[in-house]
Amino acid sequence: YKNSGLQFTVPSGFAVAQGSCVGGSTVVNDAVCFRTPDAVLGWWEDQYKIEAVGPEDMKRHFQKIEPRISVGPVQPFELNRNNLILKEGSEKLGWSGAPNSRNCKNCRQCGLCHLGCYYGTKQSMLETYIADTQRVHGDLVKIYADAETYSVTKSGNRATGVSATITGPSGGTFDLSVKAKLVFISAGTVASSELLLRSGLDVNGSVGKGVAIHPSPAVVGDFEEAVNGHQGIPMAYHCDEFSVLKTGKRGYMIESIFLAPYQFSLSLPGFDYDQKQLMSRYDHYALLGSLLHDENVGTVRLGGPLGSVLEYDLTSEDAKMMIEGMKNSARILLAQGATQVITSHRKKTVIYSEADLHIIDERGVSPIAINVGSAHPQGGNRMGGKPEGAVVDSYSKVY
Repeated sequence: YKNSGLQFTVPSGFAVAQGSCVGGSTVVNDAVCFRTPDAVLGWWEDQYKIEAVGPEDMKRHFQKIEPRISVGPVQPFELNRNNLILKEGSEKLGWSGAPNSRNCKNCRQCGLCHLGCYYGTKQSMLETYIADTQRVHGDLVKIYADAETYSVTKSGNRATGVSATITGPSGGTFDLSVKAKLVFISAGTVASSELLLRSGLDVNGSVGKGVAIHPSPAVVGDFEEAVNGHQGIPMAYHCDEFSVLKTGKRGYMIESIFLAPYQFSLSLPGFDYDQKQLMSRYDHYALLGSLLHDENVGTVRLGGPLGSVLEYDLTSEDAKMMIEGMKNSARILLAQGATQVITSHRKKTVIYSEADLHIIDERGVSPIAINVGSAHPQGGNRMGGKPEGAVVDSYSKVY
């Protein structure tokens, strides 16, 4: 993980997870695949005048890519108890939901997707397109792992290559210079913005701006019977009742999720003995996250001890939606018989019934109040059919 998982927004302090390996975040994500909703594609066309991104345009791209990375729906027998709690709770409340589609082939259901797939069944870029390129082009392909690109070299108004530093097995560093007719930057929201800024390529003054992160607070349900959420696919079901998929407007998706013990503990309040007591119920917990379709108000800037800073805070409207998402997640868990629901607030917050949900409103979601994670940083180098406010054109070429 980038920065060993210690990448946080400022001043909100939300943890932002990104892969830092050959294959990037596709190696350590949960393999969940959604097609871009038609409503979102419409916004891109209307607001940003992007060409060829309508539903029919994109459909042919989805249909080409999905078979290569083995995208398919989770089967009923693959839903473990943690996922079934979300499914059955949503159904009790009359809320829409469905199994996730995942880019996985012959999944072993080991439950550790977010730590990388030991069996190679997750069809990440490492297993698919990178491997394809090596197979087709052989020795013409050179992959430099443990290399950090710090500058795009230029001649006039053209990019001519990159300069990088490689860290060797013993910790020594070596300079690397690559000359190229075409340079593609695909380093994710934060690092792509950082590289462009370091290279003096702040296109239209827009590089690093317009970042969204899909912040997701956790809500934990404690059940009398063992749930064993760590056994099986962690993210296999979603409730889309309040999302753009169902409403056509910004909202949030409620997803089942589960984590290895050390990661799971970050979702719980307290330290030392208090957290040890909470973690003793690990096998009996179900975990839901409400993934917020937030406003793109973040900015990547140069600076800080790690080279760049992601400035981000919730808008007042997003804060209200986050609270609503937590309350509805709690309702699902209570509907399924949870004896108590624990939120990711830093001050221990326990919900026993519908009558207690007001406590979530009272705790709020300010930076000092809650632990929130993100695995979906996006934006920063906006695409646009016109240069104003955009970094790249409709075909990803820098203006």
